[in-house]
Amino acid sequence: MPPELAAITGPRLGFIGTLTDFKVDFALLEHVALARPDWHLVVIGDEREGQADPVLERMRRLDNVHMLGWRPYAVLPDYLRGLDVALLPLLLNDHTRAVFPMKFFEYLAAGCPVVATSLPALADFSSYCRLTDSAEAFMEGISNALTAPQVIPENDPVLMENNWDRRLDKMLAVLGPAAARAG
Repeated sequence: MPPELAAITGPRLGFIGTLTDFKVDFALLEHVALARPDWHLVVIGDEREGQADPVLERMRRLDNVHMLGWRPYAVLPDYLRGLDVALLPLLLNDHTRAVFPMKFFEYLAAGCPVVATSLPALADFSSYCRLTDSAEAFMEGISNALTAPQVIPENDPVLMENNWDRRLDKMLAVLGPAAARAG
């Protein structure tokens, strides 16, 4: 575990990704941090260029919020190993209704219980995470994940079907023989 993460007392709740105000529900994260000062929120990622979100500014001043900034992709598994719960606090809007957060599978592969807002793309995977529709339900999901974490075996079919190698194979198959030869 990276020393900067080991220095943060638990429980450690984490979000890894670009901090975009049109995608991430910063108000939800702030609500969690304010309501439960004994939980430590670890945020890894850069704020979107040109954005100056006031909620993020307030969160930076909280003792239980740890804004670690960008980290190289290769070291993210080390950070994930140190989290007690991985979070997907995404807004529900036109943009997020049309995306699938690939970090969902990365969180699962790292063995992290996942608490997420109810994105349509995650509906088929509801048995693999705690999907929530309100701030209170999000906090309850975190509390449940801390007391009874759901462990997904490494050889689970969903994880095996959605690792990066398998997803690349699927993309190349869609692109056709020319793409496969180029790869």
